[in-house]
Amino acid sequence: MRLLLSSPLLTESLISNPVLHPRNAHRQGYDFERLSAALPALSDYIRTNPAGQPTVDFSDPDALRLLNEALLRAHYGLQQWYLPQGYLCPPVPGRADYLHHIADLLAECNGGDIPKGPKLRLLDLGTGANKCGH
Repeated sequence: MRLLLSSPLLTESLISNPVLHPRNAHRQGYDFERLSAALPALSDYIRTNPAGQPTVDFSDPDALRLLNEALLRAHYGLQQWYLPQGYLCPPVPGRADYLHHIADLLAECNGGDIPKGPKLRLLDLGTGANKCGH
């Protein structure tokens, strides 16, 4: 069963949103059952919104960190991920979208085929976690 997220800030960008890349695994929202199975600690942060749909409090940094960790585990097979307290946590769906668009740009220079393989290298400037300023 697919359960959709509901947040005034993120609903527009993640639920069946044609703005997200068609290959983005998060285009249809979050499957909280799958995410909770991948990272049981996320279950403590799942709430039901007024429409009766599961969601998390997107203003809670711990909920966001756990949601992103669960997405990395469930969708990308990453089992170990650490983000220090006080660092920004870029949302996985947005980063995935970014990578899909980069793949499309590379395909334009490769006869329409997305280049793949261990020899493929990209330099992505300005990425990584950074300390939140207070």
